[in-house]
Amino acid sequence: MRDKIEVLQADSKKKVKKIYVYNESKKTSTKNAFLLKLFWHREFGIADNFINENAENELLAVLSHEIGHLKHKKNIFNFISYGIKVLLVVTVICIVANPEFILFINRWIRESFNITTNNYYLILVVFGYIIQPIGFLINIYESFRSRWEEYEADREAVANGYGKELINTFKTLSNDELINVNPHPFIEFTEYDHPGMYQRIKAINQAVQSL
Repeated sequence: MRDKIEVLQADSKKKVKKIYVYNESKKTSTKNAFLLKLFWHREFGIADNFINENAENELLAVLSHEIGHLKHKKNIFNFISYGIKVLLVVTVICIVANPEFILFINRWIRESFNITTNNYYLILVVFGYIIQPIGFLINIYESFRSRWEEYEADREAVANGYGKELINTFKTLSNDELINVNPHPFIEFTEYDHPGMYQRIKAINQAVQSL
């Protein structure tokens, strides 16, 4: 199995050296295989029940998908994300550097709730509601970017010849974990960081046919 995984990532500049099999079956029936990235450290995590209950090619299909994330090249979506994060950091610095703004918000909240003393918990809650729409919009964009990258990683599995196995794995996981395979498009657009299984399998089938 390790040799086959090495072949899959042979043309990837970023290599995964460690493969860890964990005892998921002792806790739950959930099956998973994933790529853990933390700075320079990378490792594959594979649930023992995934190995025991799924075909070898289905596991290789999932790992091929994860390797697709390693091969992911930076694009305009990534640079926009970096720009948003830099803008948020600059905004926080500007707020901290201008105590007049903080005092204004504090005074406005006290006057609105007719209180005479500072209630820091109330201030944090109100400020959280004020910035919630901004966070909602950022979350929509980040979810869109994440879904795009999932489609891209699926195409890597298809290119390696594991398209049908990946579909079989998704169908099994959807059945075992009672996943909503076809969420409403608006809910998927606003809340899902992974594509709905129906749309995902449809895209894989199209990629397989194009080959």
